[in-house]
Amino acid sequence: MFNFKIATAAAIGLLLQAQAFAGIYTGSSVTVSGYTASGSVYQTRFSSNSTEGIGCYIGAYVANADITNTSANVYLSCSATNSSGTTYSCYVNNPPAVWITMMSSINQVSWIYFYGDSQGHCQGLNVEQNSNNL
Repeated sequence: MFNFKIATAAAIGLLLQAQAFAGIYTGSSVTVSGYTASGSVYQTRFSSNSTEGIGCYIGAYVANADITNTSANVYLSCSATNSSGTTYSCYVNNPPAVWITMMSSINQVSWIYFYGDSQGHCQGLNVEQNSNNL
């Protein structure tokens, strides 16, 4: 009978124990400060509020609606909103090719940091891929 009580108590203790995960977690919510913004895509997606968001968009257009124009203009824009609703967005026309590559790699393990100027022109973009962001 004594062994049964110990076994039962141990089993209940294991069931009530907090779940532990191996590895380090450094994911962060969205921060917006002046003309900079950053945040973890995963943390933002699964935050407890419905306000936060961060991401980048790439598009192309032709000048003067001339569909025969074979040299399209490319633009990249990034936007972030923190939990209190503060937003910063920026864009750049014909961004460096490396920015397009970086933007195209954004996924759930990405941490995004971008900054610009008071007119909303992007001046820098960093994308980190790391399991720490999950």
